[in-house]
Order: sequence, then structure tokens, then C-alpha cells
Amino acid sequence: MNGNLNPVPPERMEQFIEELKTPLKEVEQEKRESLEVSAGFFAKLAALNAGSIAVSASIILAILSKSEARLDWIRVALHELLIVVGFLWLSLVLAILHNFLAASVAKVAAASSDAEFVWMLTQRTILLSQEIEPNAEQSTYTQVKQLLRQQFIPREGRLVKTSQVLYRAVSIVGYVSMLSFATAFTLVPIFLFRIW
Repeated sequence: MNGNLNPVPPERMEQFIEELKTPLKEVEQEKRESLEVSAGFFAKLAALNAGSIAVSASIILAILSKSEARLDWIRVALHELLIVVGFLWLSLVLAILHNFLAASVAKVAAASSDAEFVWMLTQRTILLSQEIEPNAEQSTYTQVKQLLRQQFIPREGRLVKTSQVLYRAVSIVGYVSMLSFATAFTLVPIFLFRIW
């Protein structure tokens, strides 16, 4: 077996790419649906965080207005309550960031669909030109198609990389937001037990 590989004919490569488009679209559709569900969940989490912060603020005001409470108890309670509020605030900010990044993923997906449509339109235009002028040099059409394809490849590559980075960022931000939320609500009973 020799070390040189035979180049894949352009027609076979185009056929191979066309065969992959349907399964790739199905995978992308499943990713989008998962992202939509995730964005809905994090919208609810953001609302829960905001409500919890508001309740915490009310509790802080109630503690501060209680004149007969011991000063050392108030200081400890406020400190612990502020820790919980800090984790809730972090979770809220990250939940909002999660949904912002999810919206960015949708924009990149739309740009990718747009690029795919433009390339399909270009291919169909070349085919129509071949039908209208069947006597034209076939190599000319092949060269035009290759030149145009080289124009589309860098943009598609950037869109794919951007999409991958955004998907990863959405996941990480989501996990940290949930961890922060879980930490805040785990600390509440611990701090309450210590106070009483």
C-alpha cells in the first residue's frame, strides 16, 4: 500500500456532503430544542432568584427594625443572609447570561442557515446556467463552483466554531448558575439552624 492517497473527485465530495446534510440538520434541530427548553428553565430560575432576593431584602429590613434583638445576633444573621443573597445574585446574573448566550446561539444558527441558503442558491444558479448553455466548457463551471465554494468555506468555518464555543459556554454558565442557586438554598437551613 503506497503512502499517497488518491484525491476524492469533487463530484463524490459534493455527494458525500449532501448525504450528511439531513442527519446534521436533525442533530442541529435537537440541539436547538434542548436549548429552548434550557432557556425556559433558566428564565424561571432567574425569576425565582429575583423573588428570593426580594424576600431576603424584606427579611433584612425586618431584622434591622427589630429593636429588642441582640446586636451580636443581628450582625451574624445579616452576615449570613448577605452570603445567601450573594449566591442568589450570582445565580440570577448567570441565568440571565445563559439566556443571552442561548439567544446568541440562535443568531449564529440563523446566520448558518442563511449561508447554507446562499450556497444552495449559488449551486442551483450554476446548474441552471449549465442547462441554458449546455455547450459551454464544463471545466469553466467546475472552476467557478470551486472558486465560489472557497469564498463560503471560511465563513462557514467561523460560524461552526462560534456555535461550538457558544454551546459550551451556555452549558458551563448554566451549571454554575444552578450550583450557585443550590448553594444559596442549602445555606438557608444551615444558617437558620445555627441562629435558633
